Amino acid sequence: MTKADPFYRRIEGLVRNEIEGGYFVSDVARGKVHFLNPTAAAVFELCDGAHDADAIASVLTAAFGLAAHPTSDVETCLASLRDEGLIEAVR
Repeated sequence: MTKADPFYRRIEGLVRNEIEGGYFVSDVARGKVHFLNPTAAAVFELCDGAHDADAIASVLTAAFGLAAHPTSDVETCLASLRDEGLIEAVR
């Protein structure tokens, strides 16, 4: 990762509902509902404008006791969340 890597934040106006096995995220403005599995929900929650992909991977490594740093998986998840209009890069 480089210093130019973006930090991510959730799009405002989304309605989050925690359910067993993940989250439902409603985008009322666009008429869409998204289901996030527990890992995607954790990544989504860490999109607070203060974390880049590497920082999110570090938090997940510690939280889940992972043996390997999941940066590539986090980047894939962030791309999917961004493509679905749930997060945006802030720098």
